[in-house]
Amino acid sequence: MRVDVRDGGFRVGKSVLEAYRKGGFGTLVVGRRGMGKQFFTGSVSRFLVNQFSDGALWVVP
Repeated sequence: MRVDVRDGGFRVGKSVLEAYRKGGFGTLVVGRRGMGKQFFTGSVSRFLVNQFSDGALWVVP
């Protein structure tokens, strides 16, 4: 397990994908903010679901 904290500014989703690809990981686990009625409420989670490939993506509450 690896935890990495980065300052992504307004490009958080892109920063997460970049770290995932450079790290050679097989699984990416991200949390989500908010308690809305939709499962994927955050813009970062939505971005990752749309852009992620070549691995397993877990979005957990």
